[in-house]
Amino acid sequence: MNNFSLKKQNLIKLLKTIEFLKALPITYIKKLASQCEITLLKGGDTLIHQDDDGDCLYIVQSGLLRAVKKQPEQEDIILSDIRRGELIGELALFTSAPRAATVIALRDSVLWKLSKASFDRFIQENPAQIMPMVKSVILRILHPPKHNKRPYVTLAIAPASEYKLDTNEIRAIIEQFAVTSKNQTANDADPRAVVLHLYPEMIKEKFPTINWQDVLPEALFNSDVIDWLSEQEEKYQYIIYETDATYSPWTALCLRQADKIILLADSCNKPTLGLIEQHIFHESWKKICPVELILLHNKDTTIPHNTSRWLKNRPVEVHHVRKGLLKDIQRVVRLMTGQGIVLVLGGGGAKGIAHLGVYKAFCELGVPIDRVCGTSLGSIAGAFIAMEMPLEQIIERVNKYVIHNKKLNDYTLPTVSLMAGLGWTSALKNLYGDSLDIEDLWKSFFCISSNFTRRKMEVIKHGLLYSAIRASVSLPGILPPITNLRNELLIDGGLFNNLPVDVMRDFAAPCKIVAVRVSPFTEIHSHLPSGILSGFKHYYDKLIRKSSSSAKMPNLAEIVIGSMTLCNDRHELRMLDEADYVLEINLNQFGMVEFDKLPELIELGYKAAMEKLTQGSWRTLVPKDFNNNENE
Repeated sequence: MNNFSLKKQNLIKLLKTIEFLKALPITYIKKLASQCEITLLKGGDTLIHQDDDGDCLYIVQSGLLRAVKKQPEQEDIILSDIRRGELIGELALFTSAPRAATVIALRDSVLWKLSKASFDRFIQENPAQIMPMVKSVILRILHPPKHNKRPYVTLAIAPASEYKLDTNEIRAIIEQFAVTSKNQTANDADPRAVVLHLYPEMIKEKFPTINWQDVLPEALFNSDVIDWLSEQEEKYQYIIYETDATYSPWTALCLRQADKIILLADSCNKPTLGLIEQHIFHESWKKICPVELILLHNKDTTIPHNTSRWLKNRPVEVHHVRKGLLKDIQRVVRLMTGQGIVLVLGGGGAKGIAHLGVYKAFCELGVPIDRVCGTSLGSIAGAFIAMEMPLEQIIERVNKYVIHNKKLNDYTLPTVSLMAGLGWTSALKNLYGDSLDIEDLWKSFFCISSNFTRRKMEVIKHGLLYSAIRASVSLPGILPPITNLRNELLIDGGLFNNLPVDVMRDFAAPCKIVAVRVSPFTEIHSHLPSGILSGFKHYYDKLIRKSSSSAKMPNLAEIVIGSMTLCNDRHELRMLDEADYVLEINLNQFGMVEFDKLPELIELGYKAAMEKLTQGSWRTLVPKDFNNNENE
């Protein structure tokens, strides 16, 4: 039996499993199979374009494709990922309606094409078979499959710059994939093996008749390689491709088969693009396949620097890993397998200091934090966590540069704001350094600001850390706005999103999101004989008459912060519903500007987190070895 005949036999087996066709007797399935034509697509190729005439159906035998909805001047909407045994465009067999989406091959894919003309002939010859098909199509229209973000199952590891792939580093990554995946599927009874490592020597031994030096992609399609690779995905949870050191046919195949491309580089090397990278970024890989960079550092590195040089010509997400430090590899693998634990820290003025207590609890119980974001004061705590700064050092810096900083409140002529903002800018430089970029942090971090110019939320993922946080904490009326690179005004992030769970979900799905809220809604009452609050009278009653009723009135900062989040309360409640774990800390007894209450706030955050982490579903966040030790 030749290769094409074998593919036809495989097609018949495949058709018998498809909901659309499985009701047909085997004789009719064979008739349909005889009308199908094979279609070969390289990773990156477009199968159909949105609004094209629908004139055929495609059946996926192997590979991976993605359906996207094109929108003018907007990002494409991902509708679904299409895998083995799924159909593309079955509606076209019954109507000639235009294609509703563009479909792109994410990997090298083998499909079978059934034209509308061939299908019409089949129906004319077998009219009794049309009703089950129509029913199946109608049900699919009424209940379309939803696109669920899922962990990447095929990854290609390739060298970046001058780096030579280190066997030990790759082995460490593969081992952690195995460990993490076993923990993930312990209760799922997944019969598949965990990880298959495909490296050049292995694949050349498996297919010795192929000339891997100059074989063409078309020749690989007509060989057994693509089918064999597709079969392995049925047997293994993850496939990790290791490329050659150069851009070879095997390297090209690895890149086209990957759901995600992982570049490995040594931070000590020059950040020039390597030959393989030139192919990746010259072609359209970045549009269809995410690329991430693992930047390796010496084990004793305190904090990375100049990461932006590596990202200048690489539109990628970066992960920092210290050589030989297992926890760094574990962090990267957890994120890639959807098992990461990510923190979302809400704003709330000085109450945001309580986030540091949550950090303390997580550290004590060994709960990993793989990614973090924050709004307003939540961004201050989040940045420290992403730096992996010890809590004692954080407290020392906050005490020195915030609480006991007499230059912090630099009041000025209130034309733009009450404060000039230079004190806060200087304090943030001292807290984080004046040259540290967000990209230099050990853990992935972003913060939220509000773009006053464009009237929308701004997610800050790049650039100077202190400047990003300065934008996130710029309370309108209290601190002046700052500008971004486009000369747009940025103010406090709490105006648009005080608890950015939705933003984190976009970045880190399907990881476990822990949302920490420090400013839940509270009712504020005060007795005012005149019914009108006077600032002068408030000052006079509080300081001169020592009146307790007036003293209960909120101050300017509290009114500003409270007003900012007034219309955001509903959004925050929705964000709480979207989070996997929610921690609301009762801090009603504290004011929005009581930074001098640092010890009390940290302690309350710590106690609240410890209480959660030691009961219920939260206990699953604590590593098993900690639980075992605790039980002992």
